[in-house]
Amino acid sequence: MVAFDLRSGQVKHVITRAYDRVKARAEKAPDPDPETRGIEFPDEPYVWDIDRIHAAAGKLWVFTSTIRSGGDDQQVDVFDEAGRFVDSVVLRFPAGGRNHRARWTVLTDDGFFIIPEQEKDGLISIGKYRIADADLFPPDRAPGDLRAARRNQ
Repeated sequence: MVAFDLRSGQVKHVITRAYDRVKARAEKAPDPDPETRGIEFPDEPYVWDIDRIHAAAGKLWVFTSTIRSGGDDQQVDVFDEAGRFVDSVVLRFPAGGRNHRARWTVLTDDGFFIIPEQEKDGLISIGKYRIADADLFPPDRAPGDLRAARRNQ
């Protein structure tokens, strides 16, 4: 990722971190777009590892495609405002069979994470969690339901 200053038109700094490549699934779904029917696209051996990015609490939160435990745990890499890698954490959603893979999410400066959740029966609701980690958010906040667990690096 590159931090670009729009006023000066200059690159401020480059944010980097080595990621393992994530292999794509072998199954290929039919393309629903009628304009591309009949066109053979090359196979993509790997998927994007970055799922979504948030800027909150003076940090850049990079939600990766690494999801564990039936879709209830997601790896997030945290960078400071200078683009230096701070930590890698795993957000542990409460178990319950909800799908937490929505891209339309909000992360607030006080540690609230808001995400659409889909139940097994298809019902969609809005989940509101607080990330409880004194190192990543101001310490004067009460702990909540969503825990950030340090990854062993």
